[in-house]
Amino acid sequence: NVMGFHQINALERKVDWRLYQTTKHGLKHLRFGGIDTDIIYNGKNAVVVTSNSEYTLVINGVARHIAAGETTIRIETEASPSGDILKAAPEK
Repeated sequence: NVMGFHQINALERKVDWRLYQTTKHGLKHLRFGGIDTDIIYNGKNAVVVTSNSEYTLVINGVARHIAAGETTIRIETEASPSGDILKAAPEK
């Protein structure tokens, strides 16, 4: 999968994303299980998610609750044994 979206599960209301590209990319109007969402990495330091309903977004193994509306997730750059260089920053 070129963009890194490996699993989209409507029953579990969950999206798994292996974020590794460092340029702006993502999905607009992804629909699953009654959810309509945009998931966009801005190519700098954040993933901006817009959704009509809540679900779980897992970015490189870090699960984040996505609420209805807009959610911004800060992304940090870090080398890891699995080769991922981007990871979701800890929630505050």
